[in-house]
Amino acid sequence: SDTLRRDHPWSARNRVLCFGGDWHWKIWNEAKHSFLTGESAARAATGHEFFEYVNDIDADAGEAFNGAMTEGSRLQGLLVVDAYDFSGVTSVCDVGGGTGAIMGDLLAAHPALRGVVFDLPVLAEPARAALAGRGVGDRCDFVAGDFFTAVPEGHDLYTLFAIVHDWDDERCTTLLRNVRQAMAPGARVLVTE
Repeated sequence: SDTLRRDHPWSARNRVLCFGGDWHWKIWNEAKHSFLTGESAARAATGHEFFEYVNDIDADAGEAFNGAMTEGSRLQGLLVVDAYDFSGVTSVCDVGGGTGAIMGDLLAAHPALRGVVFDLPVLAEPARAALAGRGVGDRCDFVAGDFFTAVPEGHDLYTLFAIVHDWDDERCTTLLRNVRQAMAPGARVLVTE
């Protein structure tokens, strides 16, 4: 039960609060609606799309969801830091980077890298605090925006961690096209799902 504490280094508290929350179960209870109609279970359960609900409507759900994503990102970040060849990379843009957990790992492991966490404005303050807490805030900026409109330009590497699976084919195409348009010559894209 120690991992249910907020102060545990590998805390799973927010994952439990997110995936066990009443609001989350209400959405899952609308799965049949989605299967039969193709419409959003989140909208059927809450009256709002999922990301609108967790970021704009229910602050507790948003805290649990964004915290759960941060907790899950810890393992992804550690695996990518060890497995991916960052040679030739000087700047990384983490598209949909949330609170900066993975960027914190990347910058901590690679002192020559600079980074940008790109996500919704509501995540700016928690991301800046988390990056400063990791001691890498001076090498990373938070840029707020909508990746369906555009992403920050000119980076060597664009990362998308657990982002693509959230969207239908049309929106994935738009997102990936926006990344492609923003890329510097010779840049790479790393999609981790």
